[in-house]
Amino acid sequence: MALASMGMMVVGDGMHRATDSLGALSRAMRLTQPAKHKSKPNRVSQAKRRKYKRQGR
Repeated sequence: MALASMGMMVVGDGMHRATDSLGALSRAMRLTQPAKHKSKPNRVSQAKRRKYKRQGR
């Protein structure tokens, strides 16, 4: 019984480590890759867009 529980603990620890490394990897990827989108999104309302379209801009 004790052996089985120890085996489960090892598996759990391995899973925990895997998720940790995955988190670290994704964090590193996020830091290295350039921002795909602007930090401040374009917040022009639909009404304003329609108005500009009417003006022919």
